[in-house]
Amino acid sequence: MSKGRFIINHVGYLPDAPKRLVYDGSAEEFKIYRFIDCRLEEVFTGKLTLFENDELDENRKTVE
Repeated sequence: MSKGRFIINHVGYLPDAPKRLVYDGSAEEFKIYRFIDCRLEEVFTGKLTLFENDELDENRKTVE
């Protein structure tokens, strides 16, 4: 497992659930998966963007 990776689980009412967001800290995109028919299926891919006053620390890959 790579450093900085996190997983967010969200369970809600259909058709919004269940979903999983996975980000490994090394890319500028993220993917959201839904658990459908006993398997995870990718349902959305997006780009990470900074807010107006945020700056990315390239050495640590964190938002300051």
